Amino acid sequence: MLKFEQIGVERQLESTNKYEALQSFKHSCNVCCHKGIHLNCDRCAIAHTHNEVVAYFEDSKSTKR
Repeated sequence: MLKFEQIGVERQLESTNKYEALQSFKHSCNVCCHKGIHLNCDRCAIAHTHNEVVAYFEDSKSTKR
């Protein structure tokens, strides 16, 4: 895993809500695509972690009702 991915994963795990996770993910994708990193999206640790974090927030939201 690249240092870039490690930092992106940490940022996802530090998110306190779905919006923060999304903003952090958008930033990571932008850096990857436009700054020359070009990871395979299907194998990106940031993307996988983002999906897990969003699922957690959505599940957490549905159980509070």
